[in-house]
Amino acid sequence: MKAVLEVKNLSVSFGKNEVLHGFSMNIAKGEALSLIGETGSGKSVFIKSILGINYGAKINGDLIFDGKNLTCIDSEQKRALRQGPISYIPQDPNDALDPVYKISHQIKEIAGNIDISGLIKTCGEDNSVLELYPHQLSGGRKQRILIAMALSGNPLLILADEPTTSLDKPLKKRILKLLYQLKDEKETSLLLVTHDFALLEGSDKIAVMYNGYLMEYGDYGVVENPFHPYTKLLAGAASYDREAGYRISNDDSVLNEGCPLFYRCSLADKRCRKLPEIRTLSNRLIRCHYAANFV
Repeated sequence: MKAVLEVKNLSVSFGKNEVLHGFSMNIAKGEALSLIGETGSGKSVFIKSILGINYGAKINGDLIFDGKNLTCIDSEQKRALRQGPISYIPQDPNDALDPVYKISHQIKEIAGNIDISGLIKTCGEDNSVLELYPHQLSGGRKQRILIAMALSGNPLLILADEPTTSLDKPLKKRILKLLYQLKDEKETSLLLVTHDFALLEGSDKIAVMYNGYLMEYGDYGVVENPFHPYTKLLAGAASYDREAGYRISNDDSVLNEGCPLFYRCSLADKRCRKLPEIRTLSNRLIRCHYAANFV
């Protein structure tokens, strides 16, 4: 199946600080890929690199969307992509809508002359919401409005950056169900960023990030049967204190050259002072020197 987005050896730096390291993956048409990892792992930096809004960042590698390399186009071309082919659903619906305008005005700014009523209905709302202001809506209703806006340009790719962070558990499930349903009906590709394994049901592919590195990548089996020690930590929702999970060292060369999980991994030894390469294992990609021991 043709890839809508191809990411090839992508690195992102701010000044001398490289925060995304040689990241590669693909998203096919109509496929849902979830990008998971702790806060600070580089997920939002990756999303903003696709959108072309990582201001001040130096980007190396390739981001090929629908045949166009996003790292080689100008700001006007990037803006045009964000107005249709690529849509974005932000983390916090409370900050994403203008408090002084009614919902109808804000949707029309994005959707133009298309059928707003149809969009609203598709996302589980009715026309009454159009005459309301954002402060009159719950978090879940605001998020549905943002999804309607994201769909207004018939996008090829939707980027959802932790879109359920501010919602309670029942609303999280409903919003995710809606996104997956729309993905199936419209054959839109979906990149979902999250740190919550409970939200991954419905994903076709899972990519696990840690400290700017891709650690594990594969189908939904990544959740059901994780291989990498870090993925297992996430899946088990394990809590690590200093004594159990961290090893303290003054050797900064490990941080600069070795496995990024070195101080948290019970398997780490002197071999892990060198950064492990990505390996293919049972149709899965995994970054670990001991990958062969996990099957």
